[in-house]
Amino acid sequence: MKILVFQTAFLGDLLLSIPLLKALKEIYPQAKIDLVCRKPFGSFFVDAGLVDDVFSIDKKSKESLKDFAESMQQRSYDLLVSPHYSFRTAVMCRKIKAKKKIGFRRWFSKFFYSDLVTRPMDLPDVLRQLSLLSILDETWGSAYVDYVSEYRGAKNQQLESLEDRVKIPEAYSMQLDLDKAFSNSELEKMDFTESLAIAPGSVWETKKWREEHYVAWAKKQNKTVYVLGSPGEKELCQKIADQIPKAVNLAGKTSLMDLYLVLKKVDLLVCNDSGTMHMGSVAGVNCISVFGPTTLDIGYRPWSNNALVAQTDLDCRPCGLHGHKKCPIGTHDCMKKLEPHHIEKLSSQWNT
Repeated sequence: MKILVFQTAFLGDLLLSIPLLKALKEIYPQAKIDLVCRKPFGSFFVDAGLVDDVFSIDKKSKESLKDFAESMQQRSYDLLVSPHYSFRTAVMCRKIKAKKKIGFRRWFSKFFYSDLVTRPMDLPDVLRQLSLLSILDETWGSAYVDYVSEYRGAKNQQLESLEDRVKIPEAYSMQLDLDKAFSNSELEKMDFTESLAIAPGSVWETKKWREEHYVAWAKKQNKTVYVLGSPGEKELCQKIADQIPKAVNLAGKTSLMDLYLVLKKVDLLVCNDSGTMHMGSVAGVNCISVFGPTTLDIGYRPWSNNALVAQTDLDCRPCGLHGHKKCPIGTHDCMKKLEPHHIEKLSSQWNT
């Protein structure tokens, strides 16, 4: 059996597809699974053993999209699953040969997919994506429905405590246990004993916790602080690292697998609502995520039993699905009023 998963969203959404990929392997253990995703994320999924092959595309390049379309002409699949629900994705999926195509129900979906599932917007995105598979196997689907019912009945939905929450079972977990080596030899020489990581960057400016808050909190920890970020965040990360004793700026120096391995080794990750937060769930690290313009009910919560969320109770939240370049009301109180002592209070749950 040959399966194609089409997920060309940003890194965080793609990492949230890990439970879907794991579930497909459980339902069809002998299947060959291919993945369509954005450049340059695909190699991590192959190296992690989640998929057999990857088709990486640059959605802004007509040449890249043309090359992908031509490569698909030579292939056919038994099953196509698309957790990415945009119109453009649906058009691309229509051109792929597959006996069965599963997608989310939207006004245009019936023209592109053979089987449709209503996207359960009250659930976290991992469970939304897994809902696509509930129609494939009666036994698996029944267990999924039971867990969803248990999750909806949970009292602790805001992730303020490690207790009183419905635990994520292995079957729906993002966490991976990979035995890999760093691709960057400099990382191999680093001592991650008594260390923590911070990831102060974000594509969206209003999603960033204040620089002075990161610095003030990290300076009190008396540990080596690894500052993580993308190549485009080097300047921000260096500015913060320069103000923290024993800080090491790794921005732009880690592949996705390196990032995973660093997060496996540190004691704690403090980060914004970002792709690094979701990689923290994959690594299983103790994590505190700072949520400002976004809220958990949007669906993109850290999907981990080891995650806590720091946030303020403001009437202006959420101000959008993703955040903004500038605060819409000009205060950015969601991040200003979330001070270092809030992180300290949450982190003490691991110290007791």
